[in-house]
Amino acid sequence: MIEEGFPCIPKGKEVEVRLRSALVLLFAGFFGLAQASGDLGSWAEAHWEALVQADVEGLMATVDPQALVAFWGTPWAGFFVGEGIAQAFSRFFEEYQVEEAVTTRVHAEASLVVGEAVLGEGAGLLRIYLQFAEDGKIVAADYVLVGGEGVPLVDGAIGEGEYARQVEVAGAKIAWRNGAVVLFVGLSAPGTGWVALGLDRTGILHQGSHIVIAAVTPEGLWIKQYDGRHPAPFYVPSARENRDILDAAGAVHDGWTTVEFVIPLDRRDPGYRPLLPGQAYEALVAYHRTSKELRKHTDIGVFWIELAGPTQ
Repeated sequence: MIEEGFPCIPKGKEVEVRLRSALVLLFAGFFGLAQASGDLGSWAEAHWEALVQADVEGLMATVDPQALVAFWGTPWAGFFVGEGIAQAFSRFFEEYQVEEAVTTRVHAEASLVVGEAVLGEGAGLLRIYLQFAEDGKIVAADYVLVGGEGVPLVDGAIGEGEYARQVEVAGAKIAWRNGAVVLFVGLSAPGTGWVALGLDRTGILHQGSHIVIAAVTPEGLWIKQYDGRHPAPFYVPSARENRDILDAAGAVHDGWTTVEFVIPLDRRDPGYRPLLPGQAYEALVAYHRTSKELRKHTDIGVFWIELAGPTQ
């Protein structure tokens, strides 16, 4: 008898060899990710040390010459490249002192590290997103002053002034703000059912898009990332599971479901194009007014999501 949920595996030496090979690849992949996580952690640590020491030269030694850096919520918020990055760091240290900086999350598949820096004199918290090249240099970075002007709070409510851009499509509201590394999204739709956003579709309907679907349940927020397909099934669970969702929150209020989440612009996934600051991408929004289960949408719409960049 075959136990439900398990494949029927034929017997024989050939299968044993294939199985051993698969296990070798599995463990190699696991230890490869573990090694990558360790490298990312040590690379980030050098950056944190220079940040605490207010060492502009030391910081620049960790940054690729072609890097793109963004500051959010500071008086000099914007994108910086080349010599402008060192100038932005100098301005930062004129305003703030970093008491401590630590890694809070490592996303090895995306070569991404999330960190937090405690600012002196009660100035608050700086959330930092670093994305690395294979040589350990930072190729993109976001320095986000939590609670600063124009910085979204991921709390399940789209506040006034939180997001740089907002559109209404098919009865839903979509708001977003991006830096050099991450994209903050606020998605609000009428009803109490599920809501979804698909980014950078490349074909018919959902094809090629990175899809995030969420619902607010009695147990809390349910959120999951999917890969868009065509023909059916139109979406399948991502092999990344939810690792590209760096933060999320949701709530139902006054008959509307609102979900906020943070994802990398560049997932470092060979199946998807990176989302580049300053460019525009086709996207779709869908929702169901009453069902929290994944059934055919009540409404769906297509729009273009324009990302801020260094020339904007």
